[in-house]
Formats: sequence, structure tokens, C-alpha cells
Amino acid sequence: MSDRLTWGLQPPEGTTLAWGARAIYKLAWGGAIDLLPDRQAWRGPIDERKPLVDWLNTTGRAAIERAAKHANLRGDEERTVRHESAGFTIEASPRGSHGYLYLVAYPTPCPLGCADHDDGCTFEEAEATSPRAGFVAPAAIAASGSLRAEDNLPPKGGA
Repeated sequence: MSDRLTWGLQPPEGTTLAWGARAIYKLAWGGAIDLLPDRQAWRGPIDERKPLVDWLNTTGRAAIERAAKHANLRGDEERTVRHESAGFTIEASPRGSHGYLYLVAYPTPCPLGCADHDDGCTFEEAEATSPRAGFVAPAAIAASGSLRAEDNLPPKGGA
């Protein structure tokens, strides 16, 4: 079995969990990103997905859309835009596809060694030295367009 994600960009070497997707990149509508349920892939344990899924729904998806717009990312380019916050990273590139945006998201370990990028972490100051390693949580997409963890996630505190 391959460790490569079927859809999206590939995560950094050594990443044990990852979510990837090939989205529709609507440049004519201000750079909107439409995720399709059958164009997503993940790897890693299902019980570790929820924190990343929550971050993607509350922060990551909107942040990468803004980053692509701010960078004036065109569909014929190979450039990659990246957003990091709260211990997670999301990257996107059209890969010259003229209509798709390839995505990958994964947890990012704190370069300062803190456990969870809490309020005391000066992550932004250390970002330049941050290793691209970590683990990632995949997601599925609901009909509403929001990412969600798989329905069979165990309840908190139990298996």
C-alpha cells in the first residue's frame, strides 16, 4: 500500500497523517474553492482526524482561500501558497491545471517544542526554522461544503 495521497499535494516527508484534496478553483468568482467529496484522500488513524477537521472548518479553509487571493494565484501557475496557525499547516497550488487547486493539510509541530502552540508560544517568530514534519488528520466533506470527521469517530475519552 502506498503512503502517497491519491488527491492533493503530498505532505512533508515523515508525515504520518495527512488530508489532501483536488478542489475546483473558481478564479472568476474571486478565487472561491469548492471541495468535492470524491476528490479527497487521507491517511492515518481515524481517531486523530477531528482536531485538523475542526481547524480546517474554522480557520484553514478560509485562510488558504485568502492566501491564494492575496498572492494573486492564477490557474496556470505552479506556485504554492501556505498558511500555518494553531499547530496546523495547509498548502495549495494550482499546479498549472487551469481550474483545480491541489491542497494538503497536516499538523505542524511547534519549532519551539511547546505541546500545542498555546498562548505562550511565539511560533510566528520561529516560523523560519520550523521543520516540515508532523502528522495530519484527514477529513470528509459534508453536503453543506464543510469538512467533517468520519461518522465513526470514537467519543471523547473513549474508544
